[in-house]
Amino acid sequence: MRLFFAITLMPSDKDKLISVQEQVKKVTRKGRYTNAVNFHITLAFLGEVHELQVNSLLSILSELTLIPTHLRASRVGYFGHPSHAIVHLKVEKDDSLMALQAQLNQALLQQGFSVEKRAYVPHITLGRNLCLLDKGCLGSIRGEAPESPASYPVKSVALMESTLTDTGVRYEVVSEVLVSQ
Repeated sequence: MRLFFAITLMPSDKDKLISVQEQVKKVTRKGRYTNAVNFHITLAFLGEVHELQVNSLLSILSELTLIPTHLRASRVGYFGHPSHAIVHLKVEKDDSLMALQAQLNQALLQQGFSVEKRAYVPHITLGRNLCLLDKGCLGSIRGEAPESPASYPVKSVALMESTLTDTGVRYEVVSEVLVSQ
């Protein structure tokens, strides 16, 4: 099983993210755009996990206590090279989000799982392997973002499974702790 921990968003906010993604489509070509049902904020990517380890992960999930109720995001950016970029909406690193991510990483390490060593950069992926029409093109999207960062209520913190299908990647909730409904 290919698993990760994520913050899930309300369906109405996923609709708002589609409009940001539509602006990205105007300044990129080729690549794969994230299906709206898959929008999330990764907290920890685990990769391939044996089924016997899932109960440990469910225990970790149930013991998380530092869960934020809202997140703020506004700036579109990218990772990688402009010819094959991962375009994302950057999520602000507020204290509650960073505390949750640190609590999760500590629990994973205590249970013998590995965690990423690079600095955590919270974001919502809008597309992968996208070719930017020019390096500065995402600035036009920033100009259309609200003056103050948009606030997104947290629906849940979830253990997610990633499955590759003929139509692309599908993310399914294995278990979740609801925050907002």
